[in-house]
Amino acid sequence: MGLFLCLIPGIILLWMRPGTSTKIKAGVTVGAVLLALLFSTLGGKPANQVASPSLPPDPSLVSPTPNWVTPSAESLAPSSAPTPTPAETSTGAAGASAALLLALDALPVKGRAPKTGYSRALFGAAWADVDGNGCDTRDDVLAATLIGATAEANCTVISGTLHDNYTDVSIPFDTAVGIDVDHIVALSDAWQKGAQKWAPAQRLAFANDPLNLQPTLAGVNQSKSDSDVASWLPPNPAYRCDYVARIIAVKTKYGLWITPAEKTAMLKQLKRCDGTDLPDPGTQGIIAPAAAVASAFAATAPTPATPKPTPTPTDTGGTSGSLSGQLDPQFRTCKAAKSAGYGPYISGVNPEYDWYRDADHDGRVCE
Repeated sequence: MGLFLCLIPGIILLWMRPGTSTKIKAGVTVGAVLLALLFSTLGGKPANQVASPSLPPDPSLVSPTPNWVTPSAESLAPSSAPTPTPAETSTGAAGASAALLLALDALPVKGRAPKTGYSRALFGAAWADVDGNGCDTRDDVLAATLIGATAEANCTVISGTLHDNYTDVSIPFDTAVGIDVDHIVALSDAWQKGAQKWAPAQRLAFANDPLNLQPTLAGVNQSKSDSDVASWLPPNPAYRCDYVARIIAVKTKYGLWITPAEKTAMLKQLKRCDGTDLPDPGTQGIIAPAAAVASAFAATAPTPATPKPTPTPTDTGGTSGSLSGQLDPQFRTCKAAKSAGYGPYISGVNPEYDWYRDADHDGRVCE
């Protein structure tokens, strides 16, 4: 219809033009009307109009697809993943066993008490016969630990081979070799972390418990002294996991505490351990039998020493003669003293004890 309206002026001018026949004017008018009707039927587009081509949408004008996904029923269901173990939650040390880590978590943590009043004698004589088998603890431990151990009739171990866990070396053992039996939890360390309040029977049991004893080279034992895990670990890295586990077992058995620094050091080491478990506490109780207590502490009680007259030096060609019954003239070595008929000397009993080195720390020298 719009096209027809545009053609009206032309039709009017055509009808007003003189000389044009009526038939032509009528034909043009009818044609214009038909053309207008045809245009209307085809959608109202002029015949000369070209439709715009279909173009893909401009990405910049299209809203981006959201990056979230509607959760499915499966994703909303409770997770079937296993509950983390104590090793993964409380400590992060996934290598050691849960039992070992739980035992460590259960140990009280507090500061170190003063060492005031500590004395080796407070833990009884070194070494006592706590199990009543007729042999002292040192010989029991050596006999159980040395490979091919042999002993004299009085239980004294005289030979064998020691595989030292602290250093991972094997050495032949005889009475001349400097081998100590180390307290894994040192007596002094125990004294500062709970043992001050123990009865003598418990301190004696602690000092002679095989769970807490490890033969090692004397030099290694001396380098450790009374250190805890925060300041000392065995030179052999392969034994450190078992070493820390033994300490946890000992302190668990006897109710000792640990310091914050000690716990941190233990956790650091246990993270490197693969399946290390809590050692069995053993069959020995934490209270020693009364007979063992009486014997062990009687031996540590100081007794007045009978003064020995000072010997008159004699010229023996450089070798001291036997002066038994007199005060030791302080030889250069125990060997020289024994050759001259002196010894043995007992700690707290004989003043000569302090003149010589007690390699095995058993309270006796020049044996």
